[in-house]
Amino acid sequence: MSAPAPAPALLELDEVEARFALAASGLPLRRRRGGSVVAVAGVSLRLERGEMVALVGESGSGKTSTGHLALRLLEPAAGRVRFDGEDVTAVHGRELRRLRRRMQLIYQDPYEALDTRCRVRAVLEEPLLIHHRGMARGERTMRVEQALAAVGLTPPEAFLSRHPHELSGGQRQRVAIAASIMLEPEFVVADEPVSMLDVSVRAEIMALLAGLCDAGMGVLLITHDLPTAARYADRIAVMYLGRIVEQGTPTQVLERPAHPYTKALLAVTPRLDPLDRPEREALRGEVPDASDVPAGCRFHPRCPVAVEHCRVEDPRLRPVAPGDGEQDGHAAACILVAGDG
Repeated sequence: MSAPAPAPALLELDEVEARFALAASGLPLRRRRGGSVVAVAGVSLRLERGEMVALVGESGSGKTSTGHLALRLLEPAAGRVRFDGEDVTAVHGRELRRLRRRMQLIYQDPYEALDTRCRVRAVLEEPLLIHHRGMARGERTMRVEQALAAVGLTPPEAFLSRHPHELSGGQRQRVAIAASIMLEPEFVVADEPVSMLDVSVRAEIMALLAGLCDAGMGVLLITHDLPTAARYADRIAVMYLGRIVEQGTPTQVLERPAHPYTKALLAVTPRLDPLDRPEREALRGEVPDASDVPAGCRFHPRCPVAVEHCRVEDPRLRPVAPGDGEQDGHAAACILVAGDG
């Protein structure tokens, strides 16, 4: 008797690509043809139930576009998105609307995410009115109060009639998270959920997201903050110019970084111990224009250890030999990486 097939991952991105059209210039002396920018170039990622995966990188690296592809807010130019084994890229109409109940987005800016004209009750009731039209008002109120309590806004009755401007930044973000879990989704994309908040509030919001993972929800965390990713994520994927250049557990990525870009990010990360300063991997120049990606390895113009072959080969992720007691899964897109054979 054969063993049962393993359960599909909650989310699978398979070589997905996102393109944005460039408008032609209207200036007579600078007229140019409209082209396209490849914001996400062949990204593959897997996320399990109850797992938090962090996408880390500089602004413009393609993190948010990858999150939008996962939610089908962007149509992939290539590749496949699978949610619970179902090909999301082939779903339309009512079936897509059904899937949207199971996946939600937490926006970066809590001040822009909430309609200032609406009270908290109306903000949280809106998803129920859209997806559960037959729900009675009393049941909606109960669900709203449960969501507020779940995100730590207690007693819920004290917040129902408030407008967003009557809330602190942390309270606004909690309301935004409450709105995202109203439909009890299985998967959430959290796009820089704490970057607009005071340091004292960030840990509370991240602990809240970690609690959702403990309850079985999958979270794709988009952040530029490596320490936050290391503290809360189960796995980290480092992005540069539309590609994942390194991935692994926080221990693997932070203690044994294999890609020069990851090492450079770690070198400029503040540390509590002033004597704990890793050797700096200096970056040259600026992030290249996404409409004109360098040939070969896209990081080589800024890489302090690039060799001539880096100008030719665009490396894919390759396994990194595990350290003592480490599990497999550490990979980096660099021709200088010593693999596991």
